[in-house]
Amino acid sequence: MRAVLILATGLFLLPSPAQSQQWSQSEQEVIDLTARCWDMWQEGDREQYFSQCWHEEISFWWSGWLMPVGMSWLRENSQFFFGSGGGSTPIIGVQPHSVNVFGDAAVITYQVLGADVVNDGDPIWWGTGRTDFLVRENNAWIVVAVHQHAAPQNPYGN
Repeated sequence: MRAVLILATGLFLLPSPAQSQQWSQSEQEVIDLTARCWDMWQEGDREQYFSQCWHEEISFWWSGWLMPVGMSWLRENSQFFFGSGGGSTPIIGVQPHSVNVFGDAAVITYQVLGADVVNDGDPIWWGTGRTDFLVRENNAWIVVAVHQHAAPQNPYGN
């Protein structure tokens, strides 16, 4: 299992146009927040995740849903998002594809790869693509809208 995770990490972190790109300070701040938010998700720290990552007026739209939902729905149904988190799901990496900053607004598109470990110890790979829309309030970036794209559960076919 460990060898598979190491191999997947290596494949995920192969150079891509975004990885070789030089990011501005604002772009890097957006990337850093995105990575920190996924760390909070993995650790299962729901309250810190909601308060530091998502604006109270967030609009979250998962591919396949008929309409976006807001913060009250997300808080009431947080087990939907944290059900496999809380340390049981290793996040292999967050790979930005593009970051665009427009003054105090930003858009980041990125991919996340993770693996759930099932009872027999074999990983079930999953990946997702996201587009997050952020604003800078009080000198800090916060996500105001999310579109999470469908992705294959097992992107590497193993």
